[in-house]
Amino acid sequence: MGKINMPDTTEQYGSFKLVEVKGNHKMFMGLSSDVTLLPNEMQNTITGSTAFCVDTGEVWFYEESSKTWYQI
Repeated sequence: MGKINMPDTTEQYGSFKLVEVKGNHKMFMGLSSDVTLLPNEMQNTITGSTAFCVDTGEVWFYEESSKTWYQI
């Protein structure tokens, strides 16, 4: 099992805040109205990084080759 680290930076995109880092996987939490503020060009971020919308329960996954967030 990989090591889970709390972020040492305060990456924030609107209401979305970086809440967990595991290697190059990042986990963000915020409001669905700000999902369009998540950056498509993310350094040191891999496919499977996630963004959780606390108000709707939506989950978005980042896919690095297309540099796109997809709702699942």
